[in-house]
Amino acid sequence: MLKKIALLGLFSTFSLLMAANAVCQNEVIEREKPLKAQSLSGRVQLGDSPEGVKGVLVEECTNDWKLVKTSTHTDDNGYFNFPNASRKQMHFLRFSFHGAHTLLIKVRIDRSGQKELSIVLSFST
Repeated sequence: MLKKIALLGLFSTFSLLMAANAVCQNEVIEREKPLKAQSLSGRVQLGDSPEGVKGVLVEECTNDWKLVKTSTHTDDNGYFNFPNASRKQMHFLRFSFHGAHTLLIKVRIDRSGQKELSIVLSFST
């Protein structure tokens, strides 16, 4: 009888862990093609919503994505800005938000680029 209770407890724990793991499966999506923008700033949206998302973590990373050089969060309207970004190098940005897939993009600051970045995160499943 004690063995059955222990097995039932083990099965219940395993089931809860599997359910918790299945709730939010976050993928890391990397855009291969670099974007051009006039500054390292922009607006973040989630899915099809036209509204900006507050609280998205935006990190400028090293080119291997392992170290964070600087970071910020989007404001109430979904905007972020790195005002001191160098125009002479490629920038590696990581966007993270609970309930959304992590997005990695490369950005080159260029006067011929778009005025600001327009980033759309996709919902995680």
